[in-house]
Amino acid sequence: MNPLPCIATTLSFIDCINRGDLDGLVELMTDAHALRILSEPPVVGCDANRKAWRGYMTAFPHYVIYPQRIAADGSRVAILGSTTGSHLGLPDEEERKLPVLWVATVENGKVSSWAIVEDSPTTRTGLGVNVASSSADRGKPETLHLVHAQGSLRYALGARALNGGDLFELCCSGGWLTGRFEWDGRVDAAPRFFFSIELEGGKVAQHSLEIPEGALLRRV
Repeated sequence: MNPLPCIATTLSFIDCINRGDLDGLVELMTDAHALRILSEPPVVGCDANRKAWRGYMTAFPHYVIYPQRIAADGSRVAILGSTTGSHLGLPDEEERKLPVLWVATVENGKVSSWAIVEDSPTTRTGLGVNVASSSADRGKPETLHLVHAQGSLRYALGARALNGGDLFELCCSGGWLTGRFEWDGRVDAAPRFFFSIELEGGKVAQHSLEIPEGALLRRV
């Protein structure tokens, strides 16, 4: 029997996760399958991943992945989506608003790597799953606040956690200024807004400022 195409294999893998089918999930793994969660050390091998997924499925039996965009490039499949029922402990309607980016590597109908990667506009574009913000999202001013997301403390705009490099607009007295978000992860350090000023001769000057508490921002 010919192996399933890469996207079909990845969707079968997600389906097993959503149904809590541990045996089916492990059957879709290569012997050297690696689970990679952001910067954490990978979990390698079928036995180790069976143990890891058994623990997660037992602790969070209602965990579900909702794919929004899928893009394949050879053996690599990228999935942009969201979840409910995870370790974040959020109400479903709030968790569904938090984007998650997964990357699967498929070999001969089996998944050799399943990774959650840092979500950013640059990463989305590189993986082919970029989604333009709607005019409704763009037009809603909000303020930054700290949340627990994907296992760490992060700043969020509304119900969605921000990543370094995310683009947004800062409300100034003369209108909206477009720039990018950066934060070094320390609670005692303020997030910063990086922006460019166009100079004559086609040159650009890079500047940044500390984002004051209560500043009005909106996604682009």
